[in-house]
Amino acid sequence: MKPCRLLTVLFFVLNSFGHSFAQRNISGKKGLINIPDASDSFKGDFTIGYVYNPMKYGLIKQGVWSEQVLYADLAITSRLNCTFLLLQGRLDGKRRIVEGLGDRQFDLRYQLLKEKKNQPSLSIIMSNPFSISSGFGTQALVAGKTLRISRKISSSFQMGYGSPYYIMRNESNLSNNDILDKFKLIKKSEDRYKSDYLTGVFGGIKLDIAKKGGILLEWDTHKLNAGAYVNLFKSVTLQAATLKWNAIMCGVSYTHNLNSAKP
Repeated sequence: MKPCRLLTVLFFVLNSFGHSFAQRNISGKKGLINIPDASDSFKGDFTIGYVYNPMKYGLIKQGVWSEQVLYADLAITSRLNCTFLLLQGRLDGKRRIVEGLGDRQFDLRYQLLKEKKNQPSLSIIMSNPFSISSGFGTQALVAGKTLRISRKISSSFQMGYGSPYYIMRNESNLSNNDILDKFKLIKKSEDRYKSDYLTGVFGGIKLDIAKKGGILLEWDTHKLNAGAYVNLFKSVTLQAATLKWNAIMCGVSYTHNLNSAKP
């Protein structure tokens, strides 16, 4: 199924539900386009989503095939989020079945400091160390500050640093039967993907208009990206972005607060 067709199907399915919205980055975390942010979470928010990443900036094999990311994120508390995601390759409009289920990843995001009048919010994001391959493992620290421009318009500023190193397991997929063995510290630019996702200083700005939508501008440590998003029915968020002005990324997410469910 083509990405645009899949987004349309998801839109009509999720349109029948509703509670709250959450704008997400490529890995399903609260953020901008590629980068995460340090904003508060609402306890009990459960978000599922889909992102199409263009071939030109693929994380698995850049320039060879495009990708899709499927994710689920849960705010266990207002500070702690856990995210499970699948990174899958696409070629000629179809998912590469030969790659199996795809790269599986589990991330934790913890807000160390909540935003106050004279204090920015501060969050740490860590990918689990049990993977044998990771297209966009995240080990980052990010700070954020919100500025209220008017009653309906606000802007948020994010700045952070992503580590160029991560812990992986130096193991073959054919003999991967012990998740507590063969740990190795490796530089992202030297692993099998060489993606360098979030390595170095990153930052961005988000302008939110009446919680109905907004515009995004970010530096993701390697390139400048710009995008826009719109929130529909208090639960669905549609987003599109141009990466370095020469490729398009798009996505959709649906958020429901589990604490609001009626008995």
